[in-house]
Amino acid sequence: MLRNKNTLILDLGMQGQAVLYNLINTNEKYNIVVVFDGQAESKQFVDSFNLEHVSFRQANVATDGQLRSLISNVE
Repeated sequence: MLRNKNTLILDLGMQGQAVLYNLINTNEKYNIVVVFDGQAESKQFVDSFNLEHVSFRQANVATDGQLRSLISNVE
C-alpha cells in the first residue's frame, strides 16, 4: 500500500494504461496525474473513464526541470 494517495503516471503506453486501469479499479481512491506527450489518443483514453480524480499534464519528461517539478507537485 502506498503512503499517500497521489500517483504520477509517466506516459500512457501499454504499461501506463495498465497502471491507470488498475488504480481506477481498486477499492482505494488515488489522485492520479497522468503526464503525456500531447498525443490526442492518450487524452482520449483517460477521458473515456470520465473521472474527476484523474488529471493531465502535458510535458516533455526528458527535460529534467519539468520532471522534478511534476514529482514535487505530486508529493
